[in-house]
Amino acid sequence: MIIVFFNREDDGLLGSSEFVAHLARRSDWNIKEAHIFEMVGYRDRAPGSQTMPPGLPISTRDVGDFLALLANRNSHRIAKDLLDLAATYVPQSIVVALKIYFGIEKVFGNLNRSDHTPFWEAGIASIMWTDTSEFRNPHYHRASDKPGTLDYDFMRDVTKLVLARIVSRGRQNSRRR
Repeated sequence: MIIVFFNREDDGLLGSSEFVAHLARRSDWNIKEAHIFEMVGYRDRAPGSQTMPPGLPISTRDVGDFLALLANRNSHRIAKDLLDLAATYVPQSIVVALKIYFGIEKVFGNLNRSDHTPFWEAGIASIMWTDTSEFRNPHYHRASDKPGTLDYDFMRDVTKLVLARIVSRGRQNSRRR
């Protein structure tokens, strides 16, 4: 399992693309899953606060109060595991898995705008954790995007879920030894 934070996303995913290319040249790294954090700090409990990209064949809540886990065919199992962990460790939070089927991510560009994409393209299971960015947050990429607009309880629950995944993977790995 790897958790990596990248720069240069808005420059054509440069940071993550270079990292995945570096992984391909290393035989001593066997990455089973990658977790990419897109935007995970904004929550809005108002009806109608959540939208989706036009034409995307995925439906979700119209209230922007959930953490979304974007998973393609190689990462559905990880999304299921995360949903199970969320039910146990952050039951007060809404966590949804947006599972992409049949390679549809290749057709809809909005599914490929973040640093999970180079991992998907390399066949590495990857989950994008997101609050859905501009499809919820009116401050996205604006001067008004300041610490006071973030929901720290929401981020705490995201952190709890991350830690639950790390611990659960550690237990799984220690049983295999």
